Amino acid sequence: MSGQWGSSLFACFDDKNLCLKGAFCPCLVFGENQEKLGGDYTKEAVLYCLIGALYAAVTNKRRDLRQRYGLVEDPNDFLATCCCGGCANCQEAREIQKRGGSSGPAPVSSQPRRQF
Repeated sequence: MSGQWGSSLFACFDDKNLCLKGAFCPCLVFGENQEKLGGDYTKEAVLYCLIGALYAAVTNKRRDLRQRYGLVEDPNDFLATCCCGGCANCQEAREIQKRGGSSGPAPVSSQPRRQF
């Protein structure tokens, strides 16, 4: 793996709205991140709320994101997730957004024609 993260672990203030959401509602940010990567928003958000950053660390969600995008492990995934869970959450959200991750189904660009 040779790709660098688009922003540092501590670049939380690059996106102030995400920073506030990550600080006060980290389980929502985590759930959104996992949904954008193909996971179940509700399950992931609830488990993160119940168990916290330890859930993210033990289940290797950060590692999975790194492998998906070919990113270097900087810093250690377990340490980043356990010691700086909010920052790691926000860094992952910024990376997904930068790489065009989207949530939910694709938007409808046109309506089907009604047949009579």
